[in-house]
Amino acid sequence: MSITRSVHSPSPPPTTSLGRVAEIFAGLATRVAADGARPPNAIRIIGLADLADGQVQPPGAASAWADLLPEMMARHALQPGDVLLAARGSQPKAAWVPEAVLPAVASANLLVVRPRPGTRPGVVFAYLASEQGLAMVRALSRSATDQLSITARDLATLDVPAPPRAAQDTIHDLIEASER
Repeated sequence: MSITRSVHSPSPPPTTSLGRVAEIFAGLATRVAADGARPPNAIRIIGLADLADGQVQPPGAASAWADLLPEMMARHALQPGDVLLAARGSQPKAAWVPEAVLPAVASANLLVVRPRPGTRPGVVFAYLASEQGLAMVRALSRSATDQLSITARDLATLDVPAPPRAAQDTIHDLIEASER
């Protein structure tokens, strides 16, 4: 390769494993109100059906609710900027968690990706919701059928872009603005 070509060829963006830039954990397996009613002091359980177009949909008639012990909430309560990812189902899906849908927890068929300090949540979401990111997630599936079966441990090994902080700020701000 000539020196001229190497100077003008852009280098690939740096990458890192998702587990280095985010905490990843499974949603909560819990019993929900059988009739779809909202019990007093209940917390919303966000499931696959609540994810559409990269967003967690507002609560509706089909929303699931459950009474949870405080210690369960302490570990599983979603935070603004968390990214939800389908761990099971027929299609990979990713969604951004806005403050407007909280308090809530993720159901057991979702993985929660919580960016660590120093990583802007919008960057993680932008990659995981992209065609390339969703294809890479699907490739992690352990299922022999066409159904997804992804563990938090497997997802932690996924290589993700690691842009410099200025680029992270720009990407995150764009994602946040689109959620308003």
